[in-house]
Amino acid sequence: MKLLPPPYGLLKAIGIFLFKLYFRLECGGLENIPEKGGFIIAANHASYLDSLFIAATCPRKIGFMILESYYRNPVINWFCSTTFCIPVPERDSGSQTLKEAVEYLRAIKFLKGGNPLCIFPEGGRSPDGRLKEAKTGIAFVALKAGVPVIPAGIIGNFKAYSTHHSFPRPYKISIRYGKPIVFKKRTYTDREELKNATQVMMERIRQLME
Repeated sequence: MKLLPPPYGLLKAIGIFLFKLYFRLECGGLENIPEKGGFIIAANHASYLDSLFIAATCPRKIGFMILESYYRNPVINWFCSTTFCIPVPERDSGSQTLKEAVEYLRAIKFLKGGNPLCIFPEGGRSPDGRLKEAKTGIAFVALKAGVPVIPAGIIGNFKAYSTHHSFPRPYKISIRYGKPIVFKKRTYTDREELKNATQVMMERIRQLME
C-alpha cells in the first residue's frame, strides 16, 4: 500500500518544530519574499536537507527543481509528493539537453501561474560546503518567466548533513533571504546574458552566506 503524504501545512509545522529543536533553525529576511505572484528562490546547496529547510521557512507553499537521482530516493520522493517538484537530468545524462529544455518550460509555466519555485543553481550538492560553478538554467527560467529571484544563503548545512555524513548532526542552521533581484523579461536570451545574470545571483548568495 502506498503511503499517502500528510497535508503540506501539517508537514511544514512538524518540520519547523523539529528543525528548531534539533538544528536551532533561525531565519532572516522573510520580508523580502513576495506575498503573491511567482518568484524563484535561489540558494546554495550542500545538504540533502536544503529543500526541507527552504520549505519550512518560506511562508508560501513552494515547488522545487530537483535532480532525478534525488527524486528516486524514497524519502525525498515522498516529500516531493506533497508539493510541486520537477526532476531534472544529471549533467552527464545522454538526453540532458532535451530533457532539461522540457523541464525548464514546465518551470516557466509554473512560475507564470503565480507560483514560487526553488532552484539550486549549483545543481548537485557541494562536496566541501563552498559554492560550486552554477548552471545558467536558473537565469534562463527567470528571464523567460519574468519573475524576481530571491537569493538565499543557508549557513551550517554542510556541517549538519554533508555528503560525508551518514546521519544529520545537530549543527545550527541559519537561512538568510536577500532582497529580490529583478531582471528584465526576455523572449530571447544569449549565452553571455545568461552567464552575467547567473553571476549576479551567485554573488548575492555568496554575500548572504558570509
